[in-house]
Amino acid sequence: MCCFSAQISTEKAYIAAQSLGLGGVVVGGIRNDVKALSEIFRLPEMVAPLFLLCLGYPDETPGLKPRLPQEEVHKIDYYDDGKQAELIKEYNEIVRQYYRERTGGKSEASWTEHCGQLLMAKTRDDVGTRFREFGFLKK
Repeated sequence: MCCFSAQISTEKAYIAAQSLGLGGVVVGGIRNDVKALSEIFRLPEMVAPLFLLCLGYPDETPGLKPRLPQEEVHKIDYYDDGKQAELIKEYNEIVRQYYRERTGGKSEASWTEHCGQLLMAKTRDDVGTRFREFGFLKK
């Protein structure tokens, strides 16, 4: 199964679980240490962890996290970034307020700050090396 098929299957499983009243989260951070996870789950050769899908019945209903405006992510005929700076500035303030309320004031990171922190937290330079060890990426 290719990565794309795994991703589509996970999305469909997540949507099906939601229809049954389950909550969930897809954890992509497992790529921070694919070797350790492979050992923990005793994965055979040619099987590599891409992400985890965690499902369960939620204790609370936290509401939806705000998303980028559709105008920023949905383009027709060509990529128009004329309003990008304005839309992202507005979205940063919406996300800042969301985190402020959600964390009781402990976090006020904007979307771009939060993404930057995640990107700088840990590199995944060894993913290619590990996938070669699993038998992938022979070339």
